[in-house]
Amino acid sequence: MANPPIRYIQFLPAIYQPGGGAGNQAFLDAYLGILQNLLDRNAPTDDDTTTEVVNRRGLADVIDVLPQLFYPRLSFLFPGSEDFIPPLQPAQPPSPTYSDEKFDQLNDYFGISNPGAGASWQTTVTDEVSAWLNNLLNWQSTWIGFNCDNNWTLDSKREIMATILPVFRQRGTAAGLEELLNIYIDGDIAVNDVVSAPAMTVGHTTRLKAEYEGGDPVVGGVRPFAFQVVLTVPTFDLSSPAVRSKVAAIKALTDQEKPAHTSYTVEVTTTVTQLGVNSYLGESFLLPIPGDA
Repeated sequence: MANPPIRYIQFLPAIYQPGGGAGNQAFLDAYLGILQNLLDRNAPTDDDTTTEVVNRRGLADVIDVLPQLFYPRLSFLFPGSEDFIPPLQPAQPPSPTYSDEKFDQLNDYFGISNPGAGASWQTTVTDEVSAWLNNLLNWQSTWIGFNCDNNWTLDSKREIMATILPVFRQRGTAAGLEELLNIYIDGDIAVNDVVSAPAMTVGHTTRLKAEYEGGDPVVGGVRPFAFQVVLTVPTFDLSSPAVRSKVAAIKALTDQEKPAHTSYTVEVTTTVTQLGVNSYLGESFLLPIPGDA
């Protein structure tokens, strides 16, 4: 049996402690128990004299876990786990089911949800604690100039937040933009320098337009301060609503993240081959000659 924690009344002179003879020791013990529950670690006790005043961890417990709260792994909720990001959502997406046990623990530390009467208590905890954690992750993402998508699950946000720092260090680069586009948008996206353009002719093609168009000038084979975003999709219908939606999302995110002095184009390609659409007989599509190995 574990030893009970030291009661605050034990720090008073012996005369005020149980059996000391002075004053109402039971009242003092209960009164000091209020301070102990607010300030100290609220471990369970093995004696029958303990009076529970509040059902919430004290400030000492909260201070102990604060460093872990500022990293999305939330290690204090998963003692002994060796997973990189232990899930709050044990069921596979798109199920919205979260772990009530973990949300209860968070609520014990920070008092996010007020207990309600009856069976509605668990629902209140789940809804309010998940909203609180969602807002916390959104706030933490602003430290590195990253905006979480509220369509992501809490576990998706936690995992991306735990791995996003290298992308933040690459802000303003093609590699950083490419990584960010692939995080936000489902698809195979690449960012390349714009190189397919004729050489510069002094006096004729020396002015750069706001946006690159085929035939515009380049310097040393590359258009200055310009890049190309290439989206590869598994369909030959490159003008479908789903593809147009992705292109619009790419442009919105690229406009937000690219260096202000740069320009870009978005190109959509496909991994699907259809004769007469993106492959032509005798050019990019050859029929084998009978008898050839």
